[in-house]
Amino acid sequence: YAGIGWLLALHGVFGALALFIAPFQFSSRLRQRHIRVHRFMGRLYIFCVAVAAPVSIPVAVILGPSVLVMAATTQAVGWIVTTATAFYCVRTGRIQQHREWMIRSYPFAMVFVVVRAIFAIPAIARTGEIGLATVVWSVIATACFLPSFVIAWQSLAASRAPAKVRAVAAD
Repeated sequence: YAGIGWLLALHGVFGALALFIAPFQFSSRLRQRHIRVHRFMGRLYIFCVAVAAPVSIPVAVILGPSVLVMAATTQAVGWIVTTATAFYCVRTGRIQQHREWMIRSYPFAMVFVVVRAIFAIPAIARTGEIGLATVVWSVIATACFLPSFVIAWQSLAASRAPAKVRAVAAD
C-alpha cells in the first residue's frame, strides 16, 4: 500500500462518504423539510462518486488480483453512469426518473461492503481467488438488475390497487 496510499485515501474517504450520505437522500422527510440540505448532500454525493469511482480502477490494477480489474472497471462505470443519469434527470426536471436512477446508483456503492460481508463467510473465503471473483461479479450483477426490479415492482403494486377499486365499482 505504500506506493498508492494517496490513491487509497482518495478512494476510501470519498467512497465511505458516499456510502454514508446516500441513505439520507432517500428520506422523504429530509427532502420535504430541508430541500437545501438534500441538494447539498446530493451534490456532495455526486462529487464523491466522481472521485471514488475512477480512482478505484488504478487501485484495482495496482493491488490486484488481475481477475478483478474488469470487475472494478465495470462497477466504477456503472456507478458513474447511474449517478450522472440521476444528475441529468434532476437538472432537467425529471424528478421521478431522478429518484429511480439514484435507486440504481446506490447499489454500486454498496458492492464494496456486500462483497466483503459475503466473503467473510468462512466457507466462501476458503474458495480463494475464484470464489472472490464469483462473489464480486455476482454482487455487481445484482447491483445492475435488482434496482430495476424493485422500481418495476413498485410500479406494479401501485397499478394493482386502482384495478381492485375499478372491479368493485363495476359490480
